[in-house]
Amino acid sequence: YGFPADKHLVAEILTDIATDHCGLEVAPELLTDDFLGRLVRATDGGVGTMIEMIRASSYKALSKSQKKLRPKDFEFIYGRVSGSLVADNIMSAASWANLERKNALTDLVPAPVKRGRSKKVEK
Repeated sequence: YGFPADKHLVAEILTDIATDHCGLEVAPELLTDDFLGRLVRATDGGVGTMIEMIRASSYKALSKSQKKLRPKDFEFIYGRVSGSLVADNIMSAASWANLERKNALTDLVPAPVKRGRSKKVEK
């Protein structure tokens, strides 16, 4: 899906899973353009991935005996699935529109060690 063109479909999928399937109330901030844009970006617009993220976030809320699905549930799941640092979490970062999903693990890879050239020892 694309955003904002498919905003109503994304919101429908979100409410269908959270409310109809899991019996959760949906926090109003989850239906804002900002959050729906984050959800599309975090899942790269893939419907299957989006459904998985919504389900996992809903199950997380249910496991904590929450009655309402909130942004923090998505933040936790995205961090767990992507391995991103807190600053790079699309669900919570202030500059989320500039983040690339494919770079989520880049910060965790140690910088390559630059080695000097070995010198040949003459015999």
